[in-house]
Amino acid sequence: MSKPKGVSVEMATASAQLQSARIKSSQDGLWRIILTPNDPFGRMLRETLEAVGGCGRTETFPNGGKVSVTSSSEPFGNSDAILIVMGKWQNGIDVETLMAWKAHCSGVPNG
Repeated sequence: MSKPKGVSVEMATASAQLQSARIKSSQDGLWRIILTPNDPFGRMLRETLEAVGGCGRTETFPNGGKVSVTSSSEPFGNSDAILIVMGKWQNGIDVETLMAWKAHCSGVPNG
């Protein structure tokens, strides 16, 4: 049985957003943190970043820009990082994680 097409579209869209974040950070030197649930979707994004040149969950560019993909409930990085939220966040712990990250990151959302 094949996967529903919606899953494929969601993953393709997320991959495009990851690539866009990489391009922007390589140009403007800003840190973009992509927050995903810890599920197959999030793992796919982390593996994609690692495959294209990241070290673990973060890729660093020569101009100092960074892109990180994480599911961590503990915010990290500069408070001026740009937070990009992807995936489905469905339970109370997810909401707490989102609130903590949004309080930590003051960069322009979805930049």
